[in-house]
Amino acid sequence: MKAYKLLVILAAAVAGLVFCGCGEDKGPEIIREVSRMNHFLRIDISNELLSIADVTCECVNIYGEKVEYDFYGTTTVLDDNTWKPDSGTLEPKQVVMTLKATPRGDSDTTSSTFRLEATIMSEFTVYDQNNNVMGYNGFEKSMSKTVNAGVKIATILEDNFPVTYSFIITKGDDGTYGVQVQ
Repeated sequence: MKAYKLLVILAAAVAGLVFCGCGEDKGPEIIREVSRMNHFLRIDISNELLSIADVTCECVNIYGEKVEYDFYGTTTVLDDNTWKPDSGTLEPKQVVMTLKATPRGDSDTTSSTFRLEATIMSEFTVYDQNNNVMGYNGFEKSMSKTVNAGVKIATILEDNFPVTYSFIITKGDDGTYGVQVQ
């Protein structure tokens, strides 16, 4: 009888161990951490606009640095930077771009009809350590204006510039990222 009781106790112990291990095992918790943030900025300017104005872009870039770019050609990739947690700078909260056009010299009026054109293309992406996108936003904005002969260039430029766009990067309490364009 003692052997029977011992066997029952042993069977109950084994069953208890087996049932304790049957809970739902979700595996290790996966923590999504930012591995990098990328910002890309490209601006296309028409030859006509470059012929009458000095065009510049001021940018507070992904590292928080204020940088100014001058345009000498019609297409310029201004910013193609990657921020990483080990970069030595704080995680970006905002990237701001301002496109300016200042009339060149004494050219106050146009002598013929022409087009003022500028296009801004930009993207901001947040990646985790598995190269998955955690947050993204991009935009393309174009300005195209036909200017007739006799119109004051300074007035046209003042009415259309400066143009400012910002990426606002937010981080939720749950670790999710949002990227908004303003």
